[in-house]
Amino acid sequence: LYLLTRPHPSLRARLMTLLHFAEGGYAAHLLRGNPGDQLHAHFIDRAATVALVASRLLRVPYSVTAHANDIYVSPVLLPEKLGAASSVITCTGYNQAHLVKLGAGSFEDKVSCIYHGLDLHHYQPREAERSGKPLLLSVGQLKEKKGLNYLIDACQRLRQRGYTFECRVVGAGPLRSQLETQIREAGLTDVVRLCGALPHAEVIEQLREASVFVLPCVLGTNGDRDGIPNALLEAMAMQLPVVSTPISGIPEVVADGVNGLLVQPADAEALASALARLLDDAALRCELGLQGRQTVVEQFDVEWNVRRMLAACAAGSPSAAQWKDEPVCQ
Repeated sequence: LYLLTRPHPSLRARLMTLLHFAEGGYAAHLLRGNPGDQLHAHFIDRAATVALVASRLLRVPYSVTAHANDIYVSPVLLPEKLGAASSVITCTGYNQAHLVKLGAGSFEDKVSCIYHGLDLHHYQPREAERSGKPLLLSVGQLKEKKGLNYLIDACQRLRQRGYTFECRVVGAGPLRSQLETQIREAGLTDVVRLCGALPHAEVIEQLREASVFVLPCVLGTNGDRDGIPNALLEAMAMQLPVVSTPISGIPEVVADGVNGLLVQPADAEALASALARLLDDAALRCELGLQGRQTVVEQFDVEWNVRRMLAACAAGSPSAAQWKDEPVCQ
């Protein structure tokens, strides 16, 4: 009941907490015969509230993984949920610093940064660059935070400079109509194609065809932002040179000029210049791609990162310590 008495930003937020409180009670009812050693919630918004309530009713600890949108868009009761968790995992150092700050340092020992992981067996780079027109590829939801309007603007600038290329955007979302209009008005219908959402296997094939991967992320007007986009990691795993922006956790994986290029958010001219630099320099594309792949191999292997996650959860629940030695990938 303590959660219901805490300050909420709006009546709607309080009503949602009441709903999640009821869901937590129902979850506890479903789990009452076999609650396990610990409850773990993915996302620190609704899921964490449900898990916290259920954990109290079942008398087992709860832990949580915080991602991005759930932290920064309409956050409700974050300090309370952080304080009650036995351990907190998040996927970027940027998020980790933010969450620790919410507790004025009191959460420092319980908040861990553990990066997402890829099963690298699924990401086999091609042996040689594709022939013909270079392909600029972007993969992501058609939302403000992806900065795709700046990519279209950059493509227009590249064309005006005389570059010949193709640009594909894979993904679906609410801005499709707006982006289609921008493409049409810029006279780029023969250059930029919105491919819609594709099955993951087809996304991998698109990455295999691409010359450069670009994801010009921005901070959304509602506070929404990426952490470290999985699409960016996948492109690096495929040994593609990447261009992105220093938003949120992206600088933790992309070092400008070392394993990719970074430009300031919402700067179409800088983005066009970075893309032109890569289109002009095959050796640079190769070097950045090799270094990017090495970064993912060293820091984003799913087997290693899942073991770290299990160890972090076990630290908050001694009875769950056996997890960390279990095989995690078959």
